[in-house]
Amino acid sequence: MMSMTSENSSVLNQVLSTFQSIYYTDDIQVRMCWWCVYALVIIFLFIHLAWRIYGPEIAKTYAVPGSANVSSERGSKTPPTDQSSQDSFSSERQSKVHTD
Repeated sequence: MMSMTSENSSVLNQVLSTFQSIYYTDDIQVRMCWWCVYALVIIFLFIHLAWRIYGPEIAKTYAVPGSANVSSERGSKTPPTDQSSQDSFSSERQSKVHTD
C-alpha cells in the first residue's frame, strides 16, 4: 500500500513538473494557446451572465403558443402551472372518450 502511494506521488510530481516546464516555456505557440484558453473562459463567463439576465425574456419570446406558461420573473427556475387549463383539457378529453 505504501509503494502505491509513493508511485502515485512520483507520477503526479512528474506530471506537474512537465506542466510547469510547458507553462513557462517561452514559445509563441504555447502562449497563443493559453491566450485562447483564457479568451474562451472569459467568453463563456459573459455568455453565462447574459443568459442569467436575458434568459427568461428569450424563452418567453420563442415559447410555442399553447405550451407551458413561461414565468416573467427573472431567475425563476420552473414556470408556474395553470391547473384550471389542465383540468378543462382533461375533462374535454374524457367527454370525447365517453361519447365515442
